[in-house]
Amino acid sequence: MPANIRILFDNHYATFYAGQTVTGRVIVTVDKPKKLRAITINFKGEAEVKWTETERKKDSQGKDYDDQVIYKATETYYENKYHLLGSESGEIELNPGEYSYPFTCQIPISVPSSFEGEHGYIRYTVKATLDRPWKFDQESKAAFTVVAPLDLNTLPQAKEPIEFEKVKNFCCLWCKSGPLTLTVKVPAGGFVPGQTIPFQVEIENGSNIRVRPINCVLRKEVTWHARDPIHKTQKTKTTLGELAVDDEVKPHESKSFSKDIIVPAIPPSNLANCGIIDLEYILKIEAVVSGFHKNVSARIPVVMGTIPLLTGPTAYKPGGTAVVQPGQPSPNPASPAKPAQLPSPTLGLVPIPTPSLSPAPAPAPAPAPGSQVGGGWNLPPAAAPSTPPSTNPSTAPSAPPLYPQLPPPSYEESIWKGNSIKDSTDNEHTMGIQDFTPRYPVWTFDPVAPPAAQAP
Repeated sequence: MPANIRILFDNHYATFYAGQTVTGRVIVTVDKPKKLRAITINFKGEAEVKWTETERKKDSQGKDYDDQVIYKATETYYENKYHLLGSESGEIELNPGEYSYPFTCQIPISVPSSFEGEHGYIRYTVKATLDRPWKFDQESKAAFTVVAPLDLNTLPQAKEPIEFEKVKNFCCLWCKSGPLTLTVKVPAGGFVPGQTIPFQVEIENGSNIRVRPINCVLRKEVTWHARDPIHKTQKTKTTLGELAVDDEVKPHESKSFSKDIIVPAIPPSNLANCGIIDLEYILKIEAVVSGFHKNVSARIPVVMGTIPLLTGPTAYKPGGTAVVQPGQPSPNPASPAKPAQLPSPTLGLVPIPTPSLSPAPAPAPAPAPGSQVGGGWNLPPAAAPSTPPSTNPSTAPSAPPLYPQLPPPSYEESIWKGNSIKDSTDNEHTMGIQDFTPRYPVWTFDPVAPPAAQAP
């Protein structure tokens, strides 16, 4: 029976902020003596874009044929590999038992948030490998979430209210109709997951056209950039929340509506450090008009952050208890785990100097029963199998104490289903391959009223 390899993160959410340190343990269980050269661990942060298009081409004889063209691009943000036990030369024998090998790696500060989408991803993984001489290597792989912090309080555009107006005139055969004016007001330009976006819609219908309904949609728009075989872009749009106002606005009538849409668990807008994926969030309001006329719409970009505004009409007001996934520990600020500094000089946070990523430990000698080697525990056969020593793992990602009045958010899985983390570097014996869905900070708010509607 092959050895069993598991990767356990000390942070049960497997969620970290850029600049923080990932810690955990590799648990190796063997039921009979196993010879190996080393146990290695590899940390990697990368992005990939890939899609396929069918293109019509001509062969050398001038005949048309369909060609499947793969457009792709990749980026690597960091990669760090070192030995937990042994080295590339020599040989070690593990006696039957269970072994625990701690690992650590600091995430660089300037990396983008984890992201999984239709045509690609930004992904952070750790892979543990049993390097076995003359036999296939045994591997275990796991993914974790990285959140690049975005403090709305540092962004002027997030604090400013938005007012958008669009005027359209209709031509009906030989006569020209009066104008239809669509006005949308949003009290701020930035929001966070868990918050509702309040907005006011005003329709001043000076035309002879009926308006019904008014569709309101919050959506994400992703632009994917391929670099091979040529530079090409692909754009996808996904609805996050929507509602329809079914009231009719008759000709020469005016109406106002106050509505709101909740922001689900989604990544922040700051993918600036990724050169192949652009992420934008849009609030779209569309007035559907009768006849064959083009609808009137407003397209309003909004910023999604990780720290809510603390001033203004949409300022954070705590409400209720943080929503936590079943079976997950609550992110209690009184947790014994000390909060790490959340590094990002651009956000006014305490920066962490960029270190070299977890230097490789010196090669360890062959283990003896009952001794601790290579950062792991080697248990004598009489005591094996046994539970590895507890390291009192933290239960949640820790954010900095920048704003003492802020309770911690919960960390919820993205509303989009995850993708398999298996890639071309994995073999058929890689354990732990599964779909991965990133987690993002979600805040619990008291309800906020939309902007007051004025009587027409």
